[in-house]
Amino acid sequence: MNVPSGQRQRLAAILAADAVGYSRLMAHDEQATVAALDAARTVFRTTIAAHDGRVIDTAGDSVLAVFETAAGAVTAAIAVQQGLEALDEGLPADRRMRFRIGVHMGDVIEKADGTVYGDGVNIAARLEGLAQPGGIVVSDAVHGAVRNRVAATFDDLGDQRVKNIADPVHAYGVRSNDASGVDPEPHTLATRAGWRSWRFSGRPVLAGGLTVLVLVAGAATYLKLERSGPNNWQARAPSLTILPFKAPAGLENEQFASEFTLGLNAALGKRLYGWNFVAADSVSGRGAAQIRTPESGAAVHYLVDGEVRRSVGKTVVDARFLDAQTRSQLWAGRMEIEESGLLRVPELLLARTTNSVRSALWSAETKRVARMSVDDLGPVDLVNRSYVVEVNENFWTAQAIQEMLNLCDAALRREPGFVPALVCKADAMLAPFDQIGAEANPALLAVVDDLTNRAVSSAPNYFDAWITRASALRFQGKWAAALEASQRAIFLDQSAISPLTFRSFLVIWAGTPEEVFPLTARLLDIDPAQAGFAAFAQCEAYVLMGKFDDAIATCERAASEDPHWMVHIALAAAYAHKGDLDKAAAARDKAISRQPKLTLSTFRASRKLKADTPKQWELYDKTWEPGLRLAGLREN
Repeated sequence: MNVPSGQRQRLAAILAADAVGYSRLMAHDEQATVAALDAARTVFRTTIAAHDGRVIDTAGDSVLAVFETAAGAVTAAIAVQQGLEALDEGLPADRRMRFRIGVHMGDVIEKADGTVYGDGVNIAARLEGLAQPGGIVVSDAVHGAVRNRVAATFDDLGDQRVKNIADPVHAYGVRSNDASGVDPEPHTLATRAGWRSWRFSGRPVLAGGLTVLVLVAGAATYLKLERSGPNNWQARAPSLTILPFKAPAGLENEQFASEFTLGLNAALGKRLYGWNFVAADSVSGRGAAQIRTPESGAAVHYLVDGEVRRSVGKTVVDARFLDAQTRSQLWAGRMEIEESGLLRVPELLLARTTNSVRSALWSAETKRVARMSVDDLGPVDLVNRSYVVEVNENFWTAQAIQEMLNLCDAALRREPGFVPALVCKADAMLAPFDQIGAEANPALLAVVDDLTNRAVSSAPNYFDAWITRASALRFQGKWAAALEASQRAIFLDQSAISPLTFRSFLVIWAGTPEEVFPLTARLLDIDPAQAGFAAFAQCEAYVLMGKFDDAIATCERAASEDPHWMVHIALAAAYAHKGDLDKAAAARDKAISRQPKLTLSTFRASRKLKADTPKQWELYDKTWEPGLRLAGLREN
């Protein structure tokens, strides 16, 4: 083949995807369909990038991407379909945006601008047309390259004659064999368990900070800790095991309980960074004193056990969190959901249980590390301790920020490059930016940009790093990248609440407050105790949307649970727009009593620093500005 100057011929893996029924969806609801397509494109872009691929075209409702390896293309395709399925959860079948995906490996011509064309691209597009909605079809060339490297089942579809391709193409359908779709690698399983510290509108929302980097060695064996190098704290690393959950007698009940235990092992095991994790089957029948972590020989610190009961239309989980040595109960809770009666463990049940256990784990660990000398703390302990430094009601003090930085730096000295320590250091450095009166500091943001870029590069599947990366990007005004990073965090952990809470405010700051409501709905599905936070986010969203009756209702509900100054200033604006100036003034005074620096100019400056986008300012000028002036907030 003669290749024009400035172009090159090479072997590549091509992924082609196309939405199913896009025209029908547009005819039904254009706005919702465009939003769904944007969300789907985010899943494609972030997932493809995480698997070393490159999106080269997103014309119409299609996606075309190129990969260096067939394995990268297939694992990305599986992960994309799983991510898209999560996006569609809860939607009626006829409103879901599903994609067909085809993957082929062959010769392509690559132009200087990175675009590709040729038979390799055409064949991938034809294979996509053979796939079922939500399915994947690959060529014989791809099958031969990945069949022993990807945890998937390949269904032989035989020779297929496709349009504009002279010879038949031998095709295979692809079905994932496990929840992750691929054999996991140690560096891709770093995810953050738990709640974290987020400083919404100047106030820290404290939550857990437990994280783990693990290599899944199978449900019947322990999950071996992957470290950057040997250290002196391994023997003191905290450890956890999940005992098999019980169920009423009967094969179906016992099978369901077994599936639930395995699911909980997988959900927690992928999210505990720096821990020794012992899977349930490897300790069955042992007494607590005999349970030992494989690497250090130290006794396990915590146990999780419980019971699963199923009845018509309902499943109930009673779980306990125990001190492994004393068997004293540290937490107990009940998770209950309605479901169809299928044997498959409902995703929401696992998400709620995982979230509850992580919360209990965080509570126990904060108490444990608080009793220890800093000199005796390992890297993960130091990071956990950094997220519970003392803060006052409305903002981080300079002393608290410095203490957090000291603890993060101590973790990095013990283990250079420890990703959670990079993240907590970036969090501490970003803390002042959310306070009233804060000013941009380009030099500081450059350091944070480097820290967060290192974190996501070292651990691309670690959701907590993507949240902090998104925060760093939005302070730099890189909103498209910030939104993609926050969506990536949600995609990586369907049972975590911190990606949902962060994105709830990110979409407000981006000027799309209507996107808050599906996020808070998912948040409440996982943890109903987050009702106060959900009302907080909805309160500000309704103000920007100009729905002041709804704003008053949600802001009053939020104020009853958390008397934060931002809730009261939102109430002031909403009451003023409704003409109730007495209530507006009372809310204004409550906000100022909690935030003495609050004026129209400092409020505008704060919004500019965290949300300098045209959409946000368009809404601000229609809602916040006139409302706060009517409420009597002084200019300076």
